[in-house]
Amino acid sequence: MIEKDDIVNKIESPVMTVAQTAEYLQMPVSTIYELVRHCEFPALKIGKSWRVVRKDLDEWMQKQLHDKPYLY
Repeated sequence: MIEKDDIVNKIESPVMTVAQTAEYLQMPVSTIYELVRHCEFPALKIGKSWRVVRKDLDEWMQKQLHDKPYLY
């Protein structure tokens, strides 16, 4: 059985899978793939799999907040 701590530790890894990235952002996996396909998201293709460097993702999110402020 997979423990919640195991999932958290994988999400906190410096390199994440698309599924881990989706969990981290609380978004559907399909949305992450869509962002990757349109080159709107920091991801690397390694072999047949996509990987996301957490540091790059966090920087991308900060830029999104700066460039596109959200409304209250």
